[in-house]
Amino acid sequence: MIKGARATSFQKLQLNAGAFLKNFNYAAYADADALKAAIRTALASDTYVLGLTQGGGTFQATPAIRPIEGDGLRGNTKGATLNDGWQVKLTGTMKEITADNMQLAGMCADKSISGRMTTLTLRNDIADTDYIPHLIWVGDTSRGAVLIDLSNALNTTGINMTFTDKGEGTLPFEMLAHSDDLDADEAPVTIILFADLTVAPALLVYSVEGATEGDTRIAVTPQATALQSYKYKTAATVALPDAGDILTTGWTAWDGDADITAVDGNEIVVAIVTTATNACVYAGKAIVNAQ
Repeated sequence: MIKGARATSFQKLQLNAGAFLKNFNYAAYADADALKAAIRTALASDTYVLGLTQGGGTFQATPAIRPIEGDGLRGNTKGATLNDGWQVKLTGTMKEITADNMQLAGMCADKSISGRMTTLTLRNDIADTDYIPHLIWVGDTSRGAVLIDLSNALNTTGINMTFTDKGEGTLPFEMLAHSDDLDADEAPVTIILFADLTVAPALLVYSVEGATEGDTRIAVTPQATALQSYKYKTAATVALPDAGDILTTGWTAWDGDADITAVDGNEIVVAIVTTATNACVYAGKAIVNAQ
């Protein structure tokens, strides 16, 4: 049977409902692990987040397609289709009924606080400050995270609060992105996929004195297979490579048996790589014990 599923398919899935955030600065994070740690901190401190949602959410980036019409043209013709712009939106349903979430749902709403009372007033006019500079959704993938950042978001459906007996109130929203550049040639959205840090599986490395002064004898577990080979690097300190890193520059080939010349007390990292591509499969380190 012909099918699209393969062994790696389950490493490429988007998982669970994710979280919505307002004006969360993700620029400093280069991998999924760091991003997720920062979001957990934001959740714990109750900053940036809209909170509990229900029913997940939806992201839509819809082009305004317009075909060029002319006598003699039949059907769709390559090069005769224009995109007049994008409509970009994030939708979801908030369950945390807070003053901030009500203000967000109200689009053009003023909030005032007096003692223990917060009052919301809905305006007709939309002010620059009503736009949410960055409305962000972040969700898990099998091996990382995906982030969607809407620029200048407004909830265009107003307040539609639903409350039921033996249930909880909900606030659905439909956040529409807006460009702040009259000459913009891009949609007002950024989509980023973050990969996890993929530390290579551990290789146990053992170092004992070699047969000649200045040499060490190395043993590793597990052993390389027929389609794999060894690389090593030694210095005062050596960082472990990630799985999939291509180990060429600065790495030395090793046959798995010969003694290695190295400075006693330095670190040595040994890696098993695929022979065809030099991609790291296993890696481990030891302190050099040289004669």
